[in-house]
Amino acid sequence: MKKFKFRLEALLKVRQMQKEQAEINFATATAKYLSEKGKMSRLEEQLTSNIETFSQFQKQCLNIEKIKSHHNYLFKLKNELVQQKEILLQAEMEQKKALQALENAMKNLNIIEKLKIKRLTQYKSEILQAEQQYLDDLGIQVYTRRVR
Repeated sequence: MKKFKFRLEALLKVRQMQKEQAEINFATATAKYLSEKGKMSRLEEQLTSNIETFSQFQKQCLNIEKIKSHHNYLFKLKNELVQQKEILLQAEMEQKKALQALENAMKNLNIIEKLKIKRLTQYKSEILQAEQQYLDDLGIQVYTRRVR
């Protein structure tokens, strides 16, 4: 009996490597997204704390220079927050794209794996049928020898 050999084994390995690369890309994109989300939350916290500090500062003294510098700093923080939102959206888009690529790679791999399982089942059926044929032939030979 010949050993089972799947002809598309090389393709299966390629699809497996593609899936692994897609997993790495997705993990990288997710890490980047989480990092950018953390930066965004830190900026928001910094903005709210500085707004509170600014309002308390306004109550204490009315130095125009300090109020103006606080105002400029808050304006700068708001601009950074807007930029960070754009960066976060880009990171989210990259993560979604990486997830889609991972899903496609997994789908392609599953197709080849199902084909391999189907071919293995067919091979086992053929082997069983050949074994049954051999046993039938052997039984016929034994029977004809006894009859003579």
